[in-house]
Amino acid sequence: MSLPPVFSERQIITCTGGGLIEETAAVVNEIPLTVFLNDLELVTLVCSPTAYMELAMGFLMSEGLITSYAEIERVNYREDEGLLCWV
Repeated sequence: MSLPPVFSERQIITCTGGGLIEETAAVVNEIPLTVFLNDLELVTLVCSPTAYMELAMGFLMSEGLITSYAEIERVNYREDEGLLCWV
């Protein structure tokens, strides 16, 4: 699986006081990220397709599941079945 770019140009319709305007805008792409800790599926987050390993580690720290990055022995990820991250 190849990760999509962070932004894509999309046609949008903007509602203004004077009516509707059709225009092009940069829109953030999002993908699901499933985080596993010790082979236990914890959560699926929706995120932009960048820095997803940092997101997984930050999630573990913010939830109190780890207290230091030194506790992480390795991080594996697989893009072939969607974006999966094992810590």
